[in-house]
Amino acid sequence: MKYVFGSLCIWLVGSLLLASCNVGDMTEDDERTENVAGRQAIRFSYVTPTVTRGVSLDIQGCTLSAGLETGIYVRAEQLDECFHNVRAEVNGTGGLRMLTTVYYPQKTDEQVRAYAYAPYQKAWGTSDKVAGDWNMKTFTVQTDQSVDAAVIASDLLWAEPAGETVNPFRTEQVVQFAFRHLLTKIVVTLDIEKELITRFGTIKVEMLDVNTSCVLDLLSGNVGEVSLPQTVLMAELDLSPSDFLSTESRKITKTCCAIVVPQLVTPGTALFRITLPDGTVRIAYQPEGLKTEYEGGKTFNYGLSLSDMVILEDITGGEEIDLGLSVNWASRNVGAENPEDYGGLYGWADPTGVLVSTNNDSYPSANPPLEISGMDYDIARAKWGGSWRMPTLVHFDELIARCIWTWGTYKGVWGCKITGPNGNSIFLPAGGLRLGYETQLTGVGGCYWSSTLDTKSSTGMKAVRMAFTKGDRLVFSYERYYGHSVRPVKDKE
Repeated sequence: MKYVFGSLCIWLVGSLLLASCNVGDMTEDDERTENVAGRQAIRFSYVTPTVTRGVSLDIQGCTLSAGLETGIYVRAEQLDECFHNVRAEVNGTGGLRMLTTVYYPQKTDEQVRAYAYAPYQKAWGTSDKVAGDWNMKTFTVQTDQSVDAAVIASDLLWAEPAGETVNPFRTEQVVQFAFRHLLTKIVVTLDIEKELITRFGTIKVEMLDVNTSCVLDLLSGNVGEVSLPQTVLMAELDLSPSDFLSTESRKITKTCCAIVVPQLVTPGTALFRITLPDGTVRIAYQPEGLKTEYEGGKTFNYGLSLSDMVILEDITGGEEIDLGLSVNWASRNVGAENPEDYGGLYGWADPTGVLVSTNNDSYPSANPPLEISGMDYDIARAKWGGSWRMPTLVHFDELIARCIWTWGTYKGVWGCKITGPNGNSIFLPAGGLRLGYETQLTGVGGCYWSSTLDTKSSTGMKAVRMAFTKGDRLVFSYERYYGHSVRPVKDKE
């Protein structure tokens, strides 16, 4: 079963912004520590992260948060000269206040390598190993990121000395760490239509089944994914009468964010769950046909609208549905097992369902019949048998004129619930269309063939179809070689 998320109003943007901030001025915390027993202390500072992740919700964007604790490693050829996971504190102006003094090796020619990370993990000493390698450390973001402090604690950064990576010492200068973000920031901008609110209170925004754990290679700063899917609470947003009075717009906008580990989001994934104050739940899905790679150091922005997340329920069960119209409608498409399945996308008058030619003469000839409903060229009759057949132009006109159409998701699939005059309903999934081997507009719109040839304007080149999106329902002609969905009908007994 395939799922879709998205409409013409939903957008997804991945943005990568390079930092251009200057190194902060040194403070008294950065004064050189006096040598001990002839050994020279190493002084550290930091340059701002080399990768920032957007201007909205600027958490750890251009400067590290004051008070943030980092872990510093200094490696030398002699193990007893190494410093493992020494704590330092960010002072907010470019300095790192060492909580333990770190020294150069006593041999002046010995190679030295240093690197740092944040936020500090107490357990990341030499005894903490992954697969026997104590350079590999496991990091897990917090599942409750509804406050800024939790987001910062989940924001993994890594650094090595700016300009060089090997032995940048033996000078009077401060060793500057150049930090970079390793994880992905997800920002959700939620448009809340006022007419959809029935109660004031808290709106909960959650990110669903997202991988929250990764392995950091301390030597290289590379991050590997660990499969630990969990629900992350992004925000609990207060909604009050003052929100309605503060704007004349018909909608209210709220924004929140979370940090996740780099990962691949596949089509149909349930991404976000929005719970309204009255307990109503909305689910947003990854668009069909779209894979998103959450890359470290990038921000991915999602614009969501409550009206685009209507969940359709109470679809009438059974194979043959009486909507109170002149014919009964099937509950599923040709080629589908369930009402929410797309089924096949077929060329007009192709009873085999396998043609992908873009030549109209293949469907079925240069001189097609004017009406194929119930004939040999009718794929509904060919695949289902009995008295099932393709709907005519008249049937689609009746379906549009006499029924109520509601756009939303049914079992995670975008499409329209059509409710007939008698209260019964069917669901038409928005399966898009096919040109040759390429499928287009899945989840955005549905295209359904009628059995009727267009004889008025196309001189037999086109057939009549019904197409719909979130806001439109139209019947018009289209080239016969396009692959469309087919929803069978049956005469009433």
